[in-house]
Amino acid sequence: MTFVFVLLIGILACIPQHHNFVAVRSAAVGTSEVVNAHPTALNWSIAALLLAFTLAYDATLGPICYSLVSEIPSTRLRSKTIVLARNCYNISGIVTNVITPRMLNPSAWGWGARAGFFWAGTSVLGILWSWWRLPEPKGRTFGELDELFESKVPARQFRTTNFAIGGVLVAEVEKSKV
Repeated sequence: MTFVFVLLIGILACIPQHHNFVAVRSAAVGTSEVVNAHPTALNWSIAALLLAFTLAYDATLGPICYSLVSEIPSTRLRSKTIVLARNCYNISGIVTNVITPRMLNPSAWGWGARAGFFWAGTSVLGILWSWWRLPEPKGRTFGELDELFESKVPARQFRTTNFAIGGVLVAEVEKSKV
């Protein structure tokens, strides 16, 4: 859903619009700047989509990373994996916070809302990686996850793989719990 919001922001940015520009003179610096005096309905709709994107992301995908980072690694490597994941998250946050203002600033790269196309592209890459490489840990114990990784089971088959731990078939144990 967040992909759709970001893609719509980029598409809306491609709609031509008429601007009422006003020259603003800064007395302190001695420069003049041209600004849009009246925001259009298109600007408001892009802002609304940004808010909807933030709400959808923060309520769905955003918090998932914390549970995945703590559930998927093996028990003996869990703390190191969490530290590594957190450092990668912080570095990507720094990169994002450096390039996003440049994308939006008309005097820098000047992409404006067309930056939505860039973020939609990164969303597609993330979706594809998640589809093929991110295992489903739902309903699995840490021991079962370790066994699946040791057996080199592909991520797409984590949900459906049955195996024995201690001579007992995991599927039989699950059926007896019901």
